Amino acid sequence: MRTKFSKLLSILLCLVMALTLLPTVALAAEGYGESKLPAGPDMSGTVINVNAENAQYVLDGAYGSIDDKTINFTESIDTVLHIGRPTKYEGSNTSYYVAGFTDTVPNFQQFNTATDLTAYKSSSGWTPYCYYSRTISNVKFTSNENVTLAGFDMSGATGHNYGPGYDFVRDKALTNGTNDGYYGHININGLTFEGLTINNTTDSYAIEFYITSCAKQNEL
Repeated sequence: MRTKFSKLLSILLCLVMALTLLPTVALAAEGYGESKLPAGPDMSGTVINVNAENAQYVLDGAYGSIDDKTINFTESIDTVLHIGRPTKYEGSNTSYYVAGFTDTVPNFQQFNTATDLTAYKSSSGWTPYCYYSRTISNVKFTSNENVTLAGFDMSGATGHNYGPGYDFVRDKALTNGTNDGYYGHININGLTFEGLTINNTTDSYAIEFYITSCAKQNEL
C-alpha cells in the first residue's frame, strides 16, 4: 500500500506497545555485534543526509544526537526503520538503570554508560532487571524526490521486552521466556514528517502509531 504525505505533518507519537503484535520481525535478526559502523553522514549542520546503509545507525544515535535535526533520506529504504529504541551510543540520549526508573525502588542503580551497565550485568550472581529511558526532541524527517521508505515502527522502545528480540544496549539477543530482558521507556518531545512516500508492501509490519496532541508522552 502506498501512502503519500503531501503536506507538513507535525506528529507527536504516544506510547506504542508492539510487543504483542508480532515476533519482533527484523529486530530479532539484527544486532550490532562487533561489526564496524558504516561511514556516517555530516552531523555538523541542522540537516543530516542519510543513505540506506547508515540511516538506522543515525536514528540509533551512533554518530551523535539527532535532537533538533532534520533527517533527510537520500536513498530508498526497503526495510522498516526503528525510532526511539534504546541503544549503547552516547548520541542516543539513553539513560541506563537497573531495578527501576527512579531511586525510590530497592536495588536501584544508574550507570553513566552502556559499557558500565554491561560490565555490571556480566558479573556473577543475580542482578536486577535493566531499565532504559530514551529522550528524542524536535526531529524532522524529509526525503529527496522519488525516494520511498518502507515505514517506521517503535519496536523495543517501550514496555517490557523479554524476547525474542535484541538488546541494543548490551548487544545481545533476548530469548523468549528468560529473565534477561529489559523495560523500555521513551519520551518524545516532537517528531515531524514532511513529504515522505511510504511504500509498505509487507503485511507483517502491522504496528500502530498512536497520534495525539500531547507535548510529551509517558512521563516518568
